[in-house]
Amino acid sequence: MRDPRALPAAGLPEPWIDWGKAIASQLIVWHHLAHYGPLAPRVAAAWPDLMDWLDGRALYAVQVLLVMGGYLAARSLWPHPGTPRVAAADWPARVARRWQRLMPTYLAALGLAVLCAALARQWMVDADTPAAPTLAQLLAHLVLLQDALDQPALSAGLWYVVIDLQLFALLAALALLAGRVSAHWRRRAAVALVVGGGAASVLVFNRQPDGDGLASYFFGSYALGVLAAWGRAAATPAGQRAAAALLLSLAAAGLALAWRDRLALAAVCAALLLWQPGRGRRGRGGAAGGGPPGGPPPRRDGRRGPGAGRRAVAAPRRGATGRHLLCRVPGALAGPPARHRADARRAAGGLRARGRRAGARLAAQPGGRLGADAGAAGARLDAVATPLRTHRPWQPLTDRTPSS
Repeated sequence: MRDPRALPAAGLPEPWIDWGKAIASQLIVWHHLAHYGPLAPRVAAAWPDLMDWLDGRALYAVQVLLVMGGYLAARSLWPHPGTPRVAAADWPARVARRWQRLMPTYLAALGLAVLCAALARQWMVDADTPAAPTLAQLLAHLVLLQDALDQPALSAGLWYVVIDLQLFALLAALALLAGRVSAHWRRRAAVALVVGGGAASVLVFNRQPDGDGLASYFFGSYALGVLAAWGRAAATPAGQRAAAALLLSLAAAGLALAWRDRLALAAVCAALLLWQPGRGRRGRGGAAGGGPPGGPPPRRDGRRGPGAGRRAVAAPRRGATGRHLLCRVPGALAGPPARHRADARRAAGGLRARGRRAGARLAAQPGGRLGADAGAAGARLDAVATPLRTHRPWQPLTDRTPSS
């Protein structure tokens, strides 16, 4: 049996994650269209309020992606405060795998941006069109250090990939430090590291206007996502409430010092991930709002009866005789139990009647031995049909056929 604190399996749908990422990414695309290029001033003449909102507030959707990034990274690196999954020798490999996962899409976007900028320079003159890249720019972008090396960006959205890798590496390093603490103090050390790092971010680094090139500027929102993941995976309601208290306290401390709409949005997003309305709490098997996968399904009234989930009869062993195929008929019938019983009775009654008639006709024919064999066959068909008439589809069917 799986641990009841286990996080959802990768294949299970998570609508709050999927829809949140989809909506946030589209808002960021529209923000770039409203902020860069020659299209923005022309559209702003027709819809000034909409363009102002897309140019400013739509960028706050980045906070949604940061919180969800911390939530998903915690499930991989640190699913519970006391169980970090990063060892000293594992940290470089973890970061390298993250880099390999990001680079194909990153390089494709980078190449497309350079090509489109080259075409744009031939067709028009616009302040937002980047100049031809230098060798230093290209090398800095390839190693994801363009902001740290103060190189002009070749595309407006590449910075987020750099920050995502930095945040992942930072969380992995914190998990590594927590893993070195003794098991008795490991949970406390984990909370201190994540909450302390988040507090340093929201109280100090996030208030520096020129600090947005490093992960420390964004780690507050990322830490809120980690706390949401821990609360979501808590084994008891008390653990969930503790995670919620830490999450809200961290956000409240930062907002009390200096109100920031983006931090308030990150706190709301983290609370929604912790609560996830409509999904319910996971059962022992980790399924949302239900029992373990493969267990008895709920009845129509929502309760679980002792016979639920046992309608289908196990398939016969390989090499079973033809009479065992009759055992599979009730499990293959579709519909409610009353329909199963009615169909089984009709099928059994017809089979019984046909067997008796065929046996009677053959027994009346001359031949002695043939008539005796036909009578025995009719008796066997009658014995097979009798248990079918009273069989309940969710109970196993015993073999009552007399041996030949």
